Amino acid sequence: MKDSTRQGRTGRSVLKRPTEDNEGLLALSPPPILAIAFDGDRFAPALAVDHLVGKARAPAVFRVDLRLPDGQRSAHFRWIEDSAAVVATVVEWIAKEFA
Repeated sequence: MKDSTRQGRTGRSVLKRPTEDNEGLLALSPPPILAIAFDGDRFAPALAVDHLVGKARAPAVFRVDLRLPDGQRSAHFRWIEDSAAVVATVVEWIAKEFA
């Protein structure tokens, strides 16, 4: 949680005892990348998701914004209760990218 808080404040991923350059490894993430953001997610707002994905420098990024039923807040964890939209998005992406 401390790392998530620090990343939210500074935009950098720094572990307490880093054994590897996490920022450098993220830049080397192979494509394709699926990035999902949820409306109303206070822990990972859309701009933070974009910032994180931007560090990967991957040419193939499939970016999706999802809204929870009835506009529920705190989507960071709530999506698990009604995961149909997330599952459908992931299945569609896998079918398109790996067919």
